Amino acid sequence: QASCGEENLLAPEADPRYRGRCVLSHELSHTVMDHGLPAAARAAITACWEGAWRKGLWRRPDGSCAYAASAPEEYFAELSMWYWGSHGEFVDDANRLPTPGPWGLARYDPDGFALVGALWSGRHASLAPGAASNETACK
Repeated sequence: QASCGEENLLAPEADPRYRGRCVLSHELSHTVMDHGLPAAARAAITACWEGAWRKGLWRRPDGSCAYAASAPEEYFAELSMWYWGSHGEFVDDANRLPTPGPWGLARYDPDGFALVGALWSGRHASLAPGAASNETACK
């Protein structure tokens, strides 16, 4: 199940808590990941999240983690917000990094951008008919 506050759905720029963020795309991403993606796609998300962690991505200047770094499920949901033109929790709030929108994500986390794009477009190898269940490639 997923839900989204009416204030965010109707006017995300005026939402006092999640200003500028599309909570609907975040929550929809959780539902798709949990109920619509095969195990191999979920494994690819986990592998990409682990790779981003090893590269030091999604960590704030003080070393704490942005929400995308907290779990593979949040990684997919937060990156999906960027992919669909919004943004998740910034790594650097003062400089709004990664910049909102898909190109900000592509510059900051190219592998994550490629994975999310391949999954949402249906081009990821794990989504092909008869795909091997052990496909874990990030892209």
